Amino acid sequence: MSKKRLGAQGGKFILLSLAAAASLNAQTQNVTLDAAIVTATGFESALKEETRNIFVVTKTDIEAYGYRTIKELVEKIPSVDFVSTSSLGENIDMRGQGMRGDGATPTMAVKIMLNGVPINMVDAAHGIIPLEMIAIEDVEQVEVMPGGGAVLYGSGTRGGVVNIITKQRPRDFFANVSSKIGSYSYRDAAATVGGNASEDLFLKFSGKAFGQKGYRHDYKERGYYLSGGLNYKFNDSHSLNLTPSVFKSKRNDPGTLTQDQVSQNRRQNANNGLTKLFENEKIDVNAVYEGKFNDFYSVNLMPYYQKIKIKTSSTESARGVRYPMEGLFGDKKYGVNFKNKLDYGSGEFIFGYDYEQNKGERESHYEVKTSPVISLKHDTTLDLQKTTYALYFMEKHKFTQLFDLSFGYRFELAQYEASRVSDMKGFRNGIPFPPMTSYNAISDGRDINNHAFEFTPNFRYSDTGNVYFKFERGYISPSPSQLTDKDQVTKQYKFNDLKSEKFNTYEIGLKDHIASMPVNATVFLTDTSDEIAYVELGANHGDAWKYYNIAKTRRYGFEFFSRQNLFDRLILSQSYAYVNATIKKGDNAGKEVPYVSKHKFIFGADYEIVSDLHVFADYKFYSKKKDVNYDNIPSRSIVDAGLSYKFKNGFGITGGVKNLFNKKYYDYQGKNNQTGIYEYSPANERNYYVEFKYTY
Repeated sequence: MSKKRLGAQGGKFILLSLAAAASLNAQTQNVTLDAAIVTATGFESALKEETRNIFVVTKTDIEAYGYRTIKELVEKIPSVDFVSTSSLGENIDMRGQGMRGDGATPTMAVKIMLNGVPINMVDAAHGIIPLEMIAIEDVEQVEVMPGGGAVLYGSGTRGGVVNIITKQRPRDFFANVSSKIGSYSYRDAAATVGGNASEDLFLKFSGKAFGQKGYRHDYKERGYYLSGGLNYKFNDSHSLNLTPSVFKSKRNDPGTLTQDQVSQNRRQNANNGLTKLFENEKIDVNAVYEGKFNDFYSVNLMPYYQKIKIKTSSTESARGVRYPMEGLFGDKKYGVNFKNKLDYGSGEFIFGYDYEQNKGERESHYEVKTSPVISLKHDTTLDLQKTTYALYFMEKHKFTQLFDLSFGYRFELAQYEASRVSDMKGFRNGIPFPPMTSYNAISDGRDINNHAFEFTPNFRYSDTGNVYFKFERGYISPSPSQLTDKDQVTKQYKFNDLKSEKFNTYEIGLKDHIASMPVNATVFLTDTSDEIAYVELGANHGDAWKYYNIAKTRRYGFEFFSRQNLFDRLILSQSYAYVNATIKKGDNAGKEVPYVSKHKFIFGADYEIVSDLHVFADYKFYSKKKDVNYDNIPSRSIVDAGLSYKFKNGFGITGGVKNLFNKKYYDYQGKNNQTGIYEYSPANERNYYVEFKYTY
């Protein structure tokens, strides 16, 4: 072998040894490579033509293993982790964004979209990304783009972009009916029916109802999901797609436990049978017009509307007195995305305009009666608004068969309006008691400009392989709720001078077929300046707080995923991610970013015993991490296993066991700032599930 060829092979080996990733658990190698994706540019293209490393979970993957949640669907992707915000829920984390004291970072640094519309809530403090409000049975495909997307998608893409796409593609008549049952009295029933009503009109309807008692005593959840779809072809070049959906649920949660309570009985409700009630609602609708006017010019126009409400009610206790408390976290957004694409002989030019108005509301109400005649009433209301206007372009030019270059720029103007009112009054026999009366209000607005750009040269060294280098400068603009501090001495609200976070990402990636196996490799480094941090200043939650910009944080690492299809019966997959996330400058310089595991490893196996009978298993390991008080959260290893069989007549059955070896760990761990006591949300122990399914 010549030295030149040996050097080329050696370089390929070095890059591959850094990290490798294959498409997730496709039944054949070409299923995912030929998948049509839209997240990379906003226009449909084949995954194998995309320069960067994008992971795609296809319909085949979704239907193969009896998944119940979006979390189960994407957790095999190397860069993906989940961060819990106690009883409110979990957020997708990517590339070590972690969580601050107010729980805001994952919701701000990873953009989660449903059919191209962000579902991140504008109120970052206490906010969640409502993944559980999307029925997995209605999901056609999930596209995950780690670490990037600022030019096309704006604020909040430092960790990456996840686009969840529901079933909306025109096709012949189809029907899917399924039902799952599982431990803790879990049960659901789902159905999807769709097809071409005429040559030009496609219609679809999906519905799901579910309920469970849950692992913890007194936990209870029930709800439903409905969605529709309409696709009308005006002709071969122009079409209109309409996708509405609605989700509603009620959940009774027993809350967290102390360490002593966990030791006594990790499933108990330590609140004497009382629970916190969550009433969740999501309504969204978007319309997409796609037009191709000739071989050179295409357009994509998407207006949308979305509303999310999370209502809470509970019975609290203070100094032996019980009192009711009610709360609300609301989010409403509407906007329009307008993308254009010019195709020319050696490249493509994409340009567009985005407009979005995002309103948030937060309310808290309680009244404490300390005696038959004396009471204390407290009402807090936040009205938040963030309006963004953005112009952007992305150019991809092919200079030769071996080299192409992508570059782009985005300008975004964010306008803020924030109103915060807190009213606390004492009453005697229903009459206001002046010495106990306090009133605090603030209302103002401001504008923030942001810029993003990307530069990605790509080298194609063979018919199947390419190496790319990406530099991206992006930003995370503040949430309106973060623009207000509360003074520790005066207890008055005041606006701060918070700046947008700015990050630079450097990434080297490789994609290739080695021995007929699709692989890719990614190494990344992200430096962030002015990362937003939060600190509570008072003895009790809500007494006083401050938002401020950390001088610098750094995240670097690599991601590994490989899949081998052996003997046409055995599929093995190995996923490994290393992330080092550190605060480089500021008060906590040298400390790790909270809630980030440095190591994540998943090993999967799927063996076809006989035709259409599969046995499968996953081993998942997450290394220890720090909480916001820099105490250790232990590592954990979890094994899941299952069996599936698909009958020839369209029926199928899948069953399995989660947490096979009954590992005891926590979904959430954190210190209560009011009591100074650590609180825990115990995770499920060993549990079982069965899914029955019919597909026509």
